[in-house]
Amino acid sequence: MDPARRTILYRVAQEAFTNVSRHAKASRVEVSIQKLPTGICMKINDNGKSFSVERLFNAKGNKRLGLLGMRERLEMVGGRFAIESASGQGTTVTAEIPLGKDSKLVDAVRENQT
Repeated sequence: MDPARRTILYRVAQEAFTNVSRHAKASRVEVSIQKLPTGICMKINDNGKSFSVERLFNAKGNKRLGLLGMRERLEMVGGRFAIESASGQGTTVTAEIPLGKDSKLVDAVRENQT
């Protein structure tokens, strides 16, 4: 995987861990990374308290900026972002990113880092 895509996955994981630390009150976090035929899938699952994903994405203010940032980073390279959260089951963040080289990707990541 090229450095730009690795950076995107790293930033998504970093934000997910920050959210677990600040909000979930979890005692366990699991990360899995799987190579797919067309890309990479990373899942981050915690056993913490759940939240309403729909309500959070519709909230106003800063409460959703980290989640929106994760989604935007992945979407700018044709990736997919999903969150599932259920009472008693915790939260799972799924990030799928396609493989391959794309000059637009490198430019977008550089712009996003400044």
